[in-house]
Amino acid sequence: MSSVKMVYGGTELAKPLILDIICAKCQEKTKDMKAKRGLITDTFKVVNKVKRSDRRDKKPPPPPAAEAEPPTLSEREIELQELRRFDLDWQFGPCTGISRLQRWERAAIHGLNPPQEIKDILLKESTDLEYTHSLWRDYPL
Repeated sequence: MSSVKMVYGGTELAKPLILDIICAKCQEKTKDMKAKRGLITDTFKVVNKVKRSDRRDKKPPPPPAAEAEPPTLSEREIELQELRRFDLDWQFGPCTGISRLQRWERAAIHGLNPPQEIKDILLKESTDLEYTHSLWRDYPL
């Protein structure tokens, strides 16, 4: 280390240069860094997962059952399904504000060929509101 001799109060003192001090500190830091070098797990501790014995004891799921038969629909449900399809088919014109039978008749007058089975269902159940009114009966115009 180079030094500059200074006289202070009649006594000669040795004072290191600033650069020497800085270099010495850098060397100390690099020594510290090399000494501190370790594994990432020293900083971030490994957390062991709790072993669950449930996984080993689980049995494989049973094979799917044979094809389940779809629930059988009653005649009424089948007829109402057909009427809903008729309501949703815009080929026969709008259905708000009129009954299903009126819509069917209007479609027939305009030559739109509505299904005859719909008219038969409507005439057979002419007193039941579920049959006579369309899906949109509860919505205001």
